[in-house]
Amino acid sequence: MIEIQGNKKRKFKIKEDDKLTIKLAMLIEGECYGLKAALKKYGYTEPRYYQLLKIYKQEGAIGLMDKKRGSNKQPTRTKEVVNQIIRLRFLDPQSGTGNCSKDETKWL
Repeated sequence: MIEIQGNKKRKFKIKEDDKLTIKLAMLIEGECYGLKAALKKYGYTEPRYYQLLKIYKQEGAIGLMDKKRGSNKQPTRTKEVVNQIIRLRFLDPQSGTGNCSKDETKWL
C-alpha cells in the first residue's frame, strides 16, 4: 500500500497493483513536492518520469495506462495448419525435416 500524506494529516492509500493511480500520484508529487523524493518513493527513474510526464501532457491520464505488449498480428500458423503439418509428418516421416516424435509436435 502506498500512502500520500495530506495537509490535515489524512492519508490517501493506493493499492500497489493500481499502476495508473501510482503513475499519476508520482507525477503530482514530483511536480508539487519535489522530483527526487517522488522518484525514490515510487521507484521510477528520472528519464521514465519525464517520459510519463510528456505522455500525460499529450494524452492525459488515459495515456498512462499500461498498453498491451507484443504484436497485434495473428499467428501465421492457425490450428488447422498445425494439425495438417502433424498429420502429414506422421503419414510420411521421411519427408520434410525428418522424423517427428510426439514430444516434438507440441512445439509446432
